[in-house]
Amino acid sequence: MRGYVAFEDLSYNDVAERKVHATVELRRHAGDKDPVTVKTDEHGLYDFQSVSPGEYVLRISSPGYRVYETEIYLPSDFIGNLAVMLKKEKR
Repeated sequence: MRGYVAFEDLSYNDVAERKVHATVELRRHAGDKDPVTVKTDEHGLYDFQSVSPGEYVLRISSPGYRVYETEIYLPSDFIGNLAVMLKKEKR
């Protein structure tokens, strides 16, 4: 599974220039203490090399932005691509 994280107040070039990254986690269930975690690269891309089929909680976070969280299902024959835009935290 791979994807792209955008930030509502930053352009594609701003993400690289400011070195903004997000943490992307896959958990088997909400209370899972050992998630599979990756960080986005300098362009906002992420890639989980090998993920077993099943149900997961996907959580994407970055300081100053609201956490994005959703439940997903990954079948065995699925190559997933997901784009998410993180919104600024309200102050």
